[in-house]
Amino acid sequence: MAKITRISFILFFGLAGAISADEPEVDISTATRIQSDINTSTETAVFPKLLWEKKLSKPITSSAISKDGTKIAIADETGYLTLYNTKGEKLWDYRYKGKLPKRTYEFKSDKSDTALLNIQFSSSGKFIVCDLGVLNTWENLEGFEDFERYEPYKKLCFDSEGKLLWQTSRKGEHAIGGDSYVLIKPPFSPYYICGEGDCDPDVTTPSVTYYLLDMKGQVKFTGKADGDIRTTRGFSEDGKYVFVQNKIIECANGHIVWEELRGQFWEIYNTLVIYSGDVHDIVTRKELLRIKGYSNQVSLSNTHVASLGGDRGIETITVYEIKNSSLTWTYQYNIDNIPSQEKLFYLTKNGKHLLLGREKGMLFYDISGQKVGELKVTAKVAWPQYFRYSISENGEYVLIGHEKSIKLFKPF
Repeated sequence: MAKITRISFILFFGLAGAISADEPEVDISTATRIQSDINTSTETAVFPKLLWEKKLSKPITSSAISKDGTKIAIADETGYLTLYNTKGEKLWDYRYKGKLPKRTYEFKSDKSDTALLNIQFSSSGKFIVCDLGVLNTWENLEGFEDFERYEPYKKLCFDSEGKLLWQTSRKGEHAIGGDSYVLIKPPFSPYYICGEGDCDPDVTTPSVTYYLLDMKGQVKFTGKADGDIRTTRGFSEDGKYVFVQNKIIECANGHIVWEELRGQFWEIYNTLVIYSGDVHDIVTRKELLRIKGYSNQVSLSNTHVASLGGDRGIETITVYEIKNSSLTWTYQYNIDNIPSQEKLFYLTKNGKHLLLGREKGMLFYDISGQKVGELKVTAKVAWPQYFRYSISENGEYVLIGHEKSIKLFKPF
């Protein structure tokens, strides 16, 4: 392998770690620091409209907008997490000041020793959960020179005022249910089944233990799931139900509401659930609508379901009305003509719009299939640069984080 100089990895999913009962205190920063100004757009009301753009001094490590569209969180390689309102006004910032774990540090980097990763808001924006990453550096690792990477050390939970509520050293992917629960599911390590050679498709991925925590950081219950990174997990929007792979569980008491021997649950919204590509009622388990063809992404609202699937170089978007089990519209395009990877496929929860986002831009459709807007991303996204879309629940705002730039758009 050819040697490559200075490679940075921002996101890294760790394996399950031990709990720290009494972890070092973390301070909320009140110090003033120099920030680049918010550049407010003077564009006329042509949609999607750029509301403002912020240029950062260091690359972004995570960015998110709350579902209600009132708060924006940005973390970067200075080590700070900063919260803004949708006018771009700073509300507070935070930087970790606790002890660091033992780490590999073979060369000095210009990055901060810590950075916040994988930021997520609770439903109302009342809580924020993120990973605290610690920088490791290697002079040579697997053929790469000057290799550096933030590795998750612990998870932190803040309230909307910037107060640290709890922290845990459990590692893995996290999701937030309503304003009440946090699910932590460690991903599998490919080395369990692959070693240094090719993966054996006949070897079963080891199971992992997932944890459901309340907003005090206490474990409500645990369970087992396939360790495969493709294993589905998530919550209903109110946090009443959590699903992991083939189970739907009531969060308040850990009661299994629905369990299947095969297949996976994909998404829950109110009393609707997508199971193995079809829409069902959670209470009656009645199949309400069958999604035709293969789907690799789905999105659900009270009234409609949208699917995205590909076959032989053709991608197909399909939108159905659930009440009448009817096809609303469908659209096909050639994958070869759109080479960038899919980043966003989202049906707004009011059932009015579908948002399709890629590294080269976004397309906005109304529920009838009419294209109502297009947003082009002109800056080239080069690996391993940070690039992420984040949207409010009904698509009122779209936040784009790329390298050192944050942009907030109003799509409609």
